[in-house]
Amino acid sequence: MQNQEEQNTHLSLFKGKNIRRTIFQKEWWFSVVDICGVLTDSPDAGAY
Repeated sequence: MQNQEEQNTHLSLFKGKNIRRTIFQKEWWFSVVDICGVLTDSPDAGAY
């Protein structure tokens, strides 16, 4: 059986790339590193 955090964590596709997201206090939260990686097409999105 999965815990609550695992059940609320999902992947979204944007321009064919994965963006991690999770529900926190009834709101969707997205990974900023993933979004920067998609928008800049950078190999090291964490550097932003």
